[in-house]
Amino acid sequence: MMSVAARLAELHSAENLVTCWVREVGRPADDARFVAIDAVHELRLRLRVHGRRRELRVHVARPTLIGGFTMTSMPRLAMLDGDMSIRPLDVQELTEILLDDLAQRQEGGQKKTLHPELATLVADSRKMLERILAAPHDQADAGMLGAEQSLIFGHPTHPSPKSRLGFTPAELDRYSPELGARFRLHLVSARRELTIDESLESRATSSFDACAEDAIGAPLPHRDGHVLIPVHPFQARKLRETPEFRLLLDRGDLVDLGPHGEEVWACSSVRTVQRPGASFALKTSLDVRVTNCLRRNAVHEMQSALQVARWMRAESARLRVVAPNFTALDEVAFVSLLARDEFPSLGVLARDVSPCRAASPAEEPKVAAALFGDRHLGRERIARLLPKAARARFFRGYLEALVVPALHLFFEVGLMFEPHLQNVLVTMTGTDAPRVFLRDFDNAKVVEGIFDEARMTSVLPTVAAELRTPLEAAFDRFVYCLFVNDVAEVAAALADGDGTLERALARDAAEVVASFRDRSGNPRAKTMLDALLSSRTLPAKANLLTRAFKHKDREAPFVAVPNPLREGLRPTVVTPTPTRATFREDSGQRPS
Repeated sequence: MMSVAARLAELHSAENLVTCWVREVGRPADDARFVAIDAVHELRLRLRVHGRRRELRVHVARPTLIGGFTMTSMPRLAMLDGDMSIRPLDVQELTEILLDDLAQRQEGGQKKTLHPELATLVADSRKMLERILAAPHDQADAGMLGAEQSLIFGHPTHPSPKSRLGFTPAELDRYSPELGARFRLHLVSARRELTIDESLESRATSSFDACAEDAIGAPLPHRDGHVLIPVHPFQARKLRETPEFRLLLDRGDLVDLGPHGEEVWACSSVRTVQRPGASFALKTSLDVRVTNCLRRNAVHEMQSALQVARWMRAESARLRVVAPNFTALDEVAFVSLLARDEFPSLGVLARDVSPCRAASPAEEPKVAAALFGDRHLGRERIARLLPKAARARFFRGYLEALVVPALHLFFEVGLMFEPHLQNVLVTMTGTDAPRVFLRDFDNAKVVEGIFDEARMTSVLPTVAAELRTPLEAAFDRFVYCLFVNDVAEVAAALADGDGTLERALARDAAEVVASFRDRSGNPRAKTMLDALLSSRTLPAKANLLTRAFKHKDREAPFVAVPNPLREGLRPTVVTPTPTRATFREDSGQRPS
C-alpha cells in the first residue's frame, strides 16, 4: 500500500501535468471541458492518440478565473469505443499518454519526437516531492528563511517543479531547502588573471569581499594575487571531477580551500543561500536543472544585474513617492572565473537583503510563492496569518505596493522586471499596508522605445545586448509574470474557492491598473493598458511545451489564458470555459 506521502506526491504531480496540458494544449484546441456530475465538477480531456476515441477524466474543485483548478482525484482513462472501459492512471502512465498525445498534434499530422529528458524530469520531480512530504519541514510562519524553506509543492503550472537532476540522493537530502538544508560554502582561490569581478561604487560595503564576509559570517583569508570565490559545495565537487580544473590545481592557479565560514540556509531557488542575520545573500551557480534551466550565473547576466541596480538607485526617490511600501533588493557585487566552456560555472552574485530585517521573525517578509503558490499548504498558511475579513484590504495594499511600482518602472522608466511569486516577498503583519520586496535583477530588461537610450552609452555592448528587449516581447513576459503568475494566483489563493470574493479581488486589480493608466502621461501606457483590461485573454509561458521541445527559457512559447482583469469587471458566474482568443494575435501558440 502506498504511503500518505506517496499518494500526495502522485496526486499533485498528476495535477501539474494535467494543469499544463489543459492550459497549453487542451484549451487552445477546445479539447478540455468541465461537466457537472451530481454537484461534482469533472474535467474531461479529449485525447488524439492513434485515432482512437479516448478521454481523461478527473474530479476537480476550486475553479479559478485564470483557468486553474484543484484536482480531487487521480485521472481515469475512458475508452469511448470498444469495451467502453474506465481505469485509473498513475503518474508514469499519465505522462506517457499526455506526451504521446502532444507528439501526435504536430503540424502536418507527423508525430514529432519529444525531448526524452521530460519524462525523466517528471519522474524525478514526483520522487523528490514524495521525499519532501515524507519529512515535513514547514517553517513558513517562522520568518523569512523559514518561508524560503517551505515551498513544498513548487510551481503549479510546470510539469516537473521539484526535479533536480544532477544531485545524488545524498545531495538531495543535504542541499534541498524543503528538507532544512544548511551547509558551509567552499572557498576557491583563483589567480586574479583568471577572474572577473565588479561592485557598485557608491558604498565601500558593496565590494564583493565585504559582501561575502558578511554572508558567510567569517573573514576571507588573504592570498596575494588571488581572488576568493565562495562556491556551493555541490559545484566544488563538480569542479574536482573536471580534468581542466585539476590541471589548474596542479599548477597552483586555483586552490580549493574547502568549507569556510558559518552555515548558510538554502533558499527556495535551491542555489541562493543566506545566513540568519546577514545583510547579504549569495546567489551561487549550480549545474543542476531546476524547472527549465541549469542554474548558472553568466558574467554578462551578472553585469546586467549590477547595471540595473545602478539605475534603480537613481530611481529610488521617485519610487518612494509612487509606492512607499515597495522595496527593491539590489544586486551589488559579483565575482566569477572568466568564461571557460569546459568548466562548471563559478559565478556568484551578492544581493542586499538588509531591508528585510525586522524586529521579530513574524514581521520579516515571506516569499510569496510559499503563501500563494503552494497548493493546500499555502491556503493553510494564509488561514493562520490572514483572517478572511482582512483579505480584501490586504490584497488592495498588495496591489498598491507591487503593481503600481512595476507599471511605473515599465512605462515611465523602461525597466521590465519579472515579479512572479518566486521573486516577490511580502510582509503579513500590518495587513492593510503590506510591504513588498522585489528581487532578481539579472532577469530584468530594458524596454526598447521607452528606456532613455542616452543612458545606454556607457554600458558594455555585451551587457546592452543582454538588456535590450523589444516592447511587445517585454510586455508579454511582464504581463505573464505580474498578472498571470502573481496577481491572479494571489487572488485565487485568498479567495480559496469563493467565486464572489475572487471576482471582487479581480475588480480591485483592474481598478488599480485603470487608475495608473489614467494618471500616466505615457500614450503607450494608455493604449497597452486599455488592451490589457479589455482583452479576453492574457499571455502565459508554456512550460510543458518549453521542456517537451527543449526551448531555451527566454525563447519559451506563450499560450492564451482567461483574463481575470476583464472577468473581474463583469458579475458573471465562475464557470471555467475554453477560450481561443489571444491577448494579441501573435501572442498565443497553439499546437496544431
